Amino acid sequence: MVTVRYFKSATDKEFESHFVDNLSAFLKSKNFNRDELLDLRFFKGDVLGEEIDTINGYFLDIPEGEIEVFHGSTMPQGPLVPFLPYIFAALAFVAAIALTPKISLPNEGNRKQGSSTNRLGASNNEPNINGRIDDIFGHVAKHTPPLWQVPYRIGKDNQETEVLLVAVGRGKYDINTDNIYDGYTPYVNIPKSQVSIYEPGTHPGNGSPSQTIGSVIDEPIGIYRESNDLNASELLPPNDLAIGQDAVWSVVGSAGNATFTLDNIAELDVDLQDYFTAGQDLQMIETYSSEVTGSTTLHRSYQPPGPVPIQHASKDFDEVTLTDLSGEHEITSVTSNTVSVTDGTWGTVSGVLVEDYNLVVSQSLITLFTTLDSEINDYTWYQTYDSGSGEYSDPVISVPQNLNPDIGQVFDNVIGPISIYQGAERIIINLTSASGFYKIDGTAYKRIDACVEFVVEQLDINGDPTGIVNVTPVVYSTNPGNVTSSVYQTVYIDSLFERSRVYGRRTTNRDKSDGISNVDKIELTLLYSFEPNPPGVDFGDVTLMHCVVPSNSQSRLIKQRKTNLDLTRKITQYLGGGNFGPVESYVTDDFSQILIHAGLDEKCGRLNTSQINMDNIISLKDQINSYFGGTEMIRFGYDFDTSQMSYEDMFTTICNVVNCIPYVQNGVYDAFFEKEQPTSSLQITCRNKISESETREDIFFKEYDGVELSYRNEETGVTDTIYIPSDRTAVNPDRQEFPGCITELQAYRRALRMRNKQIYHVVNAEFDVDEFGRVIVPGQRIDSPDGTRFVRHKGNTDGYNIYDGEIVEVNGLVVELSEPVAFIDGEDHYVQFTNANGDNSELILCNEGDSEFEIVLSSTPAEAIYEGYDRDKMKYTFCSEQLRESIALIPQTIEFKLDDGQEINTISSINYDSRYYKDDMETI
Repeated sequence: MVTVRYFKSATDKEFESHFVDNLSAFLKSKNFNRDELLDLRFFKGDVLGEEIDTINGYFLDIPEGEIEVFHGSTMPQGPLVPFLPYIFAALAFVAAIALTPKISLPNEGNRKQGSSTNRLGASNNEPNINGRIDDIFGHVAKHTPPLWQVPYRIGKDNQETEVLLVAVGRGKYDINTDNIYDGYTPYVNIPKSQVSIYEPGTHPGNGSPSQTIGSVIDEPIGIYRESNDLNASELLPPNDLAIGQDAVWSVVGSAGNATFTLDNIAELDVDLQDYFTAGQDLQMIETYSSEVTGSTTLHRSYQPPGPVPIQHASKDFDEVTLTDLSGEHEITSVTSNTVSVTDGTWGTVSGVLVEDYNLVVSQSLITLFTTLDSEINDYTWYQTYDSGSGEYSDPVISVPQNLNPDIGQVFDNVIGPISIYQGAERIIINLTSASGFYKIDGTAYKRIDACVEFVVEQLDINGDPTGIVNVTPVVYSTNPGNVTSSVYQTVYIDSLFERSRVYGRRTTNRDKSDGISNVDKIELTLLYSFEPNPPGVDFGDVTLMHCVVPSNSQSRLIKQRKTNLDLTRKITQYLGGGNFGPVESYVTDDFSQILIHAGLDEKCGRLNTSQINMDNIISLKDQINSYFGGTEMIRFGYDFDTSQMSYEDMFTTICNVVNCIPYVQNGVYDAFFEKEQPTSSLQITCRNKISESETREDIFFKEYDGVELSYRNEETGVTDTIYIPSDRTAVNPDRQEFPGCITELQAYRRALRMRNKQIYHVVNAEFDVDEFGRVIVPGQRIDSPDGTRFVRHKGNTDGYNIYDGEIVEVNGLVVELSEPVAFIDGEDHYVQFTNANGDNSELILCNEGDSEFEIVLSSTPAEAIYEGYDRDKMKYTFCSEQLRESIALIPQTIEFKLDDGQEINTISSINYDSRYYKDDMETI
């Protein structure tokens, strides 16, 4: 019985007492998680006494005495009790387990992705609210970063321009600005595009960009909200519902009343009752009545034909008084060709409304003359003439020729109200004319202007108007570059009110003169509100990219943006021997450096340097380069974008790409490069196996007859697929994704391996092993005779002539074995021992001894055979040379458990076959 005193904190006096058979039972009862296990320290009797050695794991079986158990992280960091970051071998409850992959690659087809980069379908810049910030390692092409603020469109130089703020990813990146794209078009090839890249610790408005395309973007970042109250709507002119300039009217009336008669109703084929209704209002537009109230004499000079001097002429003209009839007037009655209205402010109305001359408007003159004589209208007339000096003064302007008198329905051409988010500091409104903004007079294309007005109305806390408004007039004009080109203008209104709503309307009429065609549609397409970020906002360890991309002449005004870029992560290089290079300055897609950096990253692995076998991982890179004869097979690139992926998943994903099998052993992350292995490194004998635990399965029927392996092409960013057989004749191929693979050669060689394993994988083996299972490494070839067929007596005719056991005694070259063996005539037989460190010894040729339990070695082993009692006796395997490879296995998973205090490691393996790797050097 052992007494365990468990202190949750080394500085507390309180503790839990446990009376158990051994420490294994105590650890099992507490259900510690991995981090808690790795933090434990053990002392005999007193924390200041002897610390128990945990390296070999025997301490788990201590049967008696008192043991103090503490969490090392809670212990004082003083000279008496130095804290050492031990990773206990015996606490390998996750040893060689968690990271060991199955023989097939993990299929991530159904995983939930947080970004568009890894999506097999269309990829667009999308919001990533509360999602994982992309962790990109290695080289990734066509990375489509998520949005970090609502993208918004504005007009610049009458082009639709979209402004994006995207989060490239955590950390720093090597980015070539030539490889930043809108879809497949480089930004550098898009006129007037802009990009500003901000490294961690900076952002727009705080620090300078590290790289730019074009000038630095001056658009503020913050909270942009697109209004849901607005559908793209035309701002209609006030005279939109008028009858039109082709109508010829006559009008008669008296004080307060008038009747309009449509004289050319037959020509227009209209019925006024379709336009107007009694009791409603009629809109009179630019309409004046004229009355002759006197006459005046005007003067001009002219040049008669022939060689005569300039002449002077005078002429009498009518003086006309104008009455403004414009405005809204109540309709009293309607017939098919007449409309009668009433208004108490009119004087006597009479006259014929025809050809714009009896209905006129002027902003500056009261006295006008009217005439249809072009010979008169072609001259400038003056009110005064001095015959002595021959000078003229006080010029008179003739009647304007562009009047648009008309009558029509009264309508509300206001768009709104549109609610504005409370606290918005700016309103952004886009006005567009997709087909241009101009008019055609005959064959002449003419520029035009229109006035638009926006009214921001203050609201009280209940949402009711307070009566206070802010009016913003806007002049909307033809595209200055080309009369027929589209127009895209943005209006910025600084909001003066905490709560508000906005209205918009067009205040300028449309020209409805005879012979005029109008292309003057003004649409209010988008409205945003803007709030700046709070002061001191920190974007964290994230690279940001601020983008402005204008549409080209072929683009629609609304389209999906696909801003993407090629990039490679900058990481901290491990130099070996515990030394590192400058922080986040090393540009690489080398898997070994990525494994180490990600493992030590505070957001990914959160490991310390003792929890990852860094030097071995660096050596794996050298092994792979040497094996394949180049650096192509160590490359990696992937966007870790989903919160559902743990560091163990990351570790496995990275290792898979480079043909390494990852594992955690003794609490340390490590990996093994899987390749052809001519000899086994370890052997598992019946002495290590738990009795009757072994099962064997012969694979006769193959599930798959081919491979379809998908990977992400490093040049295009598009998913490509390797087919084995290449003619796609496989009926049931194993369809797998290969995340992190970026080259065709890597994918092609892996697909060949997969196909070879489909063919030559013929045995599955599983058995339980004692504590010796801790030293087994997934992927590393071992020898293990078939325990389901093992025979103990020479006379058995089972035919399985492979034997294993442990050494009983050694006398010179004669070795006594724990199990009987049999020699096959005509074949050479070899024995292989287990060395003290658990590795296999060299193969030693041997002959028959005096009994079936004895063999005679042909030479002495390199390491003396141990036969004592202080530690385990040496194990052996024995068979003919021809049968040696038949006992070779490749461990796939090692699962640990405690059964009544006994450590059990379950080893799952497949048969080793060198033909798995026969196509490793194939080229495309």
